[in-house]
Amino acid sequence: MGKNKAMLRTGPTIVWHYTTGSNWEGIDADGRINPATANISKGERPVVWFSRADPWEPTAAKAWQFANGSVVRLTREQTHLKFRGLVRIGVSTSNVPLRWSDFEEQQVASPSEIRLLEVSGRSQGANPRSWFWRFEPVPRAEWSQVEFWNGAAWGSTRVHVEEPEQMIVGPGNVWLRPPR
Repeated sequence: MGKNKAMLRTGPTIVWHYTTGSNWEGIDADGRINPATANISKGERPVVWFSRADPWEPTAAKAWQFANGSVVRLTREQTHLKFRGLVRIGVSTSNVPLRWSDFEEQQVASPSEIRLLEVSGRSQGANPRSWFWRFEPVPRAEWSQVEFWNGAAWGSTRVHVEEPEQMIVGPGNVWLRPPR
């Protein structure tokens, strides 16, 4: 059995909560990762999401909505630039014991919503078997690592990220901010 298959079966002992530099400030100030409440369906229970994906969890990339209502999915680099950096917080799997396979059993969301999350994740290149979660906030005492993306690699030093003068998104070169 190859190393990757063995890793998938047993998994690393650290799972990552991926977030943006904008969100990190609140997490750092609160001293905890709170359950996600944005963009959840009525009746869905908020959870704190983690992934064993390394170096990046594709579903952590943000979407951007234009004034006309159209929405585009940003790349990792675009998310990094638009949201003042990327941060990941490592937590032991012993503190985040629930896996994606537990999501329906725990009645976190409806079966159709769960299927939609899985299909959406896979379409972004994610593997739902890499996802972990829990209902409760995760206090700083349970964090084993905090790392900041410098545009090329993760490290322990936060990098100041300035939003670019202009940024192009997706097919058709859509501007997030018009050039000055």
